[in-house]
Amino acid sequence: MRRNGKIETSLLAPPANTPLKFPTWIQPFHSKDRAHRSRTTTNQHGVEAFRKFVETGRVAFIADGPNEGKLCAIVNIIDQNRVLVDGPLTGITRQEMSLKKLHLTTLGVKFPWTAPTRVVRKAWIAEKIDEKWKASRWAQRVAARKIRQNLTDFERFKLNSARRTRNKLRRNVYLSLLTKTKKSTGGILKPRKSRNGKKKAGARKK
Repeated sequence: MRRNGKIETSLLAPPANTPLKFPTWIQPFHSKDRAHRSRTTTNQHGVEAFRKFVETGRVAFIADGPNEGKLCAIVNIIDQNRVLVDGPLTGITRQEMSLKKLHLTTLGVKFPWTAPTRVVRKAWIAEKIDEKWKASRWAQRVAARKIRQNLTDFERFKLNSARRTRNKLRRNVYLSLLTKTKKSTGGILKPRKSRNGKKKAGARKK
């Protein structure tokens, strides 16, 4: 700032030789430092911090729409609500998609910003995204949910019968262990703590 023929520096402005720092979500995923930080970020207590960011190369699960259940990779960020996605190996053509329809995964693909489809396909195969996704618990839960939805009435009846049998056997084992514990402790059971920290009685009083 020039005032009275002299150049004055503002306290809010950075020095002239200081490099500008952009938000992390603008930087491409192919940066080695950025990719390393997103996977190994820890807080002051040594606990791993959040690492699923909306960024170029992030693999997302489509949770709504005609392409529900498929994977795609974020190619470009349009604004805070929309991104450009591409999934050459999952049947997803390059298109604009709302972030409300996407669930971010921990998987990522390394390619430049706004990379063409052939580059995305090559990086997808190199990172073995399909194999990693099938081995994840998330994919297994999705597959199990689809199987339950496609059950017939008779198959659903057999499943409920098996659940009742399992619960009955589990309860019998629990009651037998509870009886043995009562006999060994003289009928006195120590109260156990629940998840919220409150104490629960070991057995109900009759």
